[in-house]
Amino acid sequence: MENYSKTIAIKGIVNDETESYFSGEKSAEEVAGLLQARVMLLLNE
Repeated sequence: MENYSKTIAIKGIVNDETESYFSGEKSAEEVAGLLQARVMLLLNE
């Protein structure tokens, strides 16, 4: 996956995960952990 595609994918991950924070479903810490895990998976592909 090229850098531009990864950037777009990361933006999507951030949008997906932060939605649950802003709606009050998850804490900032939970969202940060999920973001880190998902982005690392993507970068390690």
